Amino acid sequence: MADELRLANLGPQIAACQNRFYPNNSIDVVVVGRFKAGKSSFLDHLVEKNLSRPAADWQDRIRAGIEELRSQAEQYALNELATLEEMLARSHSDEPRLKETVQALDDYRLELARG
Repeated sequence: MADELRLANLGPQIAACQNRFYPNNSIDVVVVGRFKAGKSSFLDHLVEKNLSRPAADWQDRIRAGIEELRSQAEQYALNELATLEEMLARSHSDEPRLKETVQALDDYRLELARG
């Protein structure tokens, strides 16, 4: 952390604090300084940096979940399409209606593939 903040001279103190408080991985900090010296900006940077990692992880998990659902829906449509094509091959009396259904499912599958 000291290297990231370009405060290498605080490295040993930060390491000691991290080792001392490792069980709960937290430490109470007091920030003091002159008026308009950047205290709030410093704290905002630390909070943003530490919250952006979990947010990015959540975003990746949500995207993966959405992709999995899309993939499952596409597979379902393909299975239904295969069943209808098999039925179509066996029965010519319902051919026009089945062809419409097959086309509708194929259009649905293509729409899913486009995202």
